[in-house]
Amino acid sequence: MAIPDYQSTMLPLLEYVSDGNPHTNRDVVEALATKFKLTEKEKNEMLPSGVQQTFYNRVMWARFHLVKAGLLISPKRGTMQITSRGKQELKLKPGRINIAYLRKFTDFNDFLSSMSKRNASGSNESSEEASQTPEEILDSS
Repeated sequence: MAIPDYQSTMLPLLEYVSDGNPHTNRDVVEALATKFKLTEKEKNEMLPSGVQQTFYNRVMWARFHLVKAGLLISPKRGTMQITSRGKQELKLKPGRINIAYLRKFTDFNDFLSSMSKRNASGSNESSEEASQTPEEILDSS
């Protein structure tokens, strides 16, 4: 299986932490790698910059967006935990959580608005269509 894009990891990530306990970033990444049946080669694939593993990077970007939507919190560095909002969203049994789905949250839209005001990149690709993380976009340019 190919390494999933960061938006494809959002729902499985939220489901994994649905027990309400804090989970370390590394534990979540490892559990999702198992869920997606990634090979050792895929798990160890590095971003072109060579600084971080691609799958880890994508899961952390999914985490970042879920935090901005209020579905996750980071109770301490290197951990994540589902919020009551996150639990309620899972009860709705969404088929997919992605950027378009997160737009229903005011907190997330406020974040996007603040980012668009600061964005001077001139990218024509909307965030809903983006499958690459910001690091991957920078590395490829």
